[in-house]
Amino acid sequence: MNVALNGCGRVGRALIEHWLTQEDMPKIVLIRRKNYQWRRKDGLSREELSTFLDTGRFPRTKVKSIQDNLYDRDIDVWFELTPTDLSQAERVHRDMQSVLISGVSIIFANKAPVVHDYLKLKRLADSFGAELGLSAVMGASLPGLALARYGAMGATITELAGSLNATTNFVLEQMEQGQTFEQAIDQAVRLGIAEGDWSQDIDGIDSAIKLSILASVLFERNVPLDRSRIQGIRHLTPAMIQRLKAQDKRYKLIARYREGEVSVSAEECSIDQLFYHIGGSQKILWLATKELSDMSVMSGRSGLAEVAASLQRDLVAIQQELGR
Repeated sequence: MNVALNGCGRVGRALIEHWLTQEDMPKIVLIRRKNYQWRRKDGLSREELSTFLDTGRFPRTKVKSIQDNLYDRDIDVWFELTPTDLSQAERVHRDMQSVLISGVSIIFANKAPVVHDYLKLKRLADSFGAELGLSAVMGASLPGLALARYGAMGATITELAGSLNATTNFVLEQMEQGQTFEQAIDQAVRLGIAEGDWSQDIDGIDSAIKLSILASVLFERNVPLDRSRIQGIRHLTPAMIQRLKAQDKRYKLIARYREGEVSVSAEECSIDQLFYHIGGSQKILWLATKELSDMSVMSGRSGLAEVAASLQRDLVAIQQELGR
């Protein structure tokens, strides 16, 4: 398949690194990076991509509009890898509408346009024979959608809850072991668990977005964000964390969906609760239904390699769906 990468920061580079390990990699015909782009209709070679990863060398060809990039109709899948910036959600959403109207499928790492209006993107994809890849915006390696769609098939889901942000899980664990907040977040950035701008993680926004998107997909309705119902972990001090530890309890940042609304807060979890045992950069999703017993799914380490693998998983699924 011919693919385009819109954005080539840490996630884009990790995806290229992943593909270079594969015997059968997709044909990259376009990379857009800030103000410049790299366009090659016959596909960029492995040597060119390896040199780019090693040196950062990138052509100085001025970036064209998305509509111009789509004009030749040689792109099958568009990877939207730009950073999640909610202030730009409406603009990026308009751009993604143009991509879908051209019949091009989209795989998202940028959560902003999806949480802005998932339903409109889904309807356009259905109307123009395109697909949406959403693994990376719902927890990457965490197969939460698969659990909800297939594990709870035929049942009525009444509640969702998840520890969905690897950065906060890691930071809380390190603070429990005696590090300061600053030391823990610096280590998370060095290990590739946290982005350079980690504010959305720490403030609970990332967790809220992920669960909002998952709920929107499951219930086929847009689930909006209500900032008044979102609280992160900035208020937690080492003393508070150590006091809970002495009681065999831990703070975990948990996102919950109930009765059409998403909330996020740091909850006290005792040792007999599922969320207590999620450590490091792990994630977990739990759900309740009317007819079946509660169920959950957990993922292991979360990092750039896992995000890249989840993007590739979406590409494989789209190839199978479209029969290409």
